[in-house]
Amino acid sequence: MSPIELPFSPKMSGELLIAAFLVG
Repeated sequence: MSPIELPFSPKMSGELLIAAFLVG
């Protein structure tokens, strides 16, 4: 797991991954 996902809950990390893909 990425250090960015750790402080977030599973659902939040899922949305974060999608956002990361969109931005990246």
